[in-house]
Amino acid sequence: SLAGLDDVVAEVDTDTRNVILTVARVWATVETGEILPKDAAAAWAAQRLPEEYRAVTEHARALYLGSEYADEVWPAHVLARVHGCVDRMAQAARRS
Repeated sequence: SLAGLDDVVAEVDTDTRNVILTVARVWATVETGEILPKDAAAAWAAQRLPEEYRAVTEHARALYLGSEYADEVWPAHVLARVHGCVDRMAQAARRS
């Protein structure tokens, strides 16, 4: 929910994948009125984000669909854009 959004965003450095997926899900929910699964919300967000942030949601989605936490690897060029991506999605959710 929007009420807990700031708390979720604050965890971005320690729970990166889940924060990205959760913020995407909140944004998708407030925009569409539907509660999408995390992978679907990430795909929905990727279609609406600027090019520079798409790799962030796509990588989080790929990790969610296919890997264990122990195997979680974030390429530097993707990790560098995580904060901007999360902030952008959170701002969009708040405006909706």
